[in-house]
Amino acid sequence: MYETEGVANVVVRLSKLSSQDIKVAYTTIDGTATSKKSRLSQKDYTSDNGTLTIKAGFISGTISITVVSDGIVEGDEYFDVTLSKPLNVTIADGNGRVTIKDGVPPSAVQKTVASNYKEVTENAFSVQVLPNPFSSSATLGINGSSAERLTIRVVDAGGRVVESRTNIRANTTIQLGNNYRPGIYYVEVVQGDQRRTIPLIKRP
Repeated sequence: MYETEGVANVVVRLSKLSSQDIKVAYTTIDGTATSKKSRLSQKDYTSDNGTLTIKAGFISGTISITVVSDGIVEGDEYFDVTLSKPLNVTIADGNGRVTIKDGVPPSAVQKTVASNYKEVTENAFSVQVLPNPFSSSATLGINGSSAERLTIRVVDAGGRVVESRTNIRANTTIQLGNNYRPGIYYVEVVQGDQRRTIPLIKRP
């Protein structure tokens, strides 16, 4: 990341979805980047520690660390983020490294990202399932600016298709899960070249 971006986002990803909330403690550790201001230098980032919670049905969580733009020309610097005290999970790799680059991202990259973001947002549609987790049935809500018909497919954790619907009109709600067994499922909604996949959890 570049120091002028202001925030380093460290993503903690699970190897598979869980039906329980996951918690891990985290803390930052100075490397060549320091979290303390000295007589000779400014601090490079703000140290942090706390607990990250990844809710049931989500595959990842993000730890956000504030990075300081000091305006000093210098080489790449780094600090580490470590994980500990896992709840409902085992930590396979509890160490992450954030490298801080001097200056700003190349303008060409910024222009490409901005252009791509605009293109995606203009044509995007949103998908929401409530409640999730659920016990009897859940309501799938689909909203977007396009009137193009949709295809919906639900698969279980093993990849087996349990429900499939085609030619669904846009901006609608659909009931799912009445005849599903308790477990984790994935709902895939496709509209043209846009695709959304969200987890769905049915409780016993």
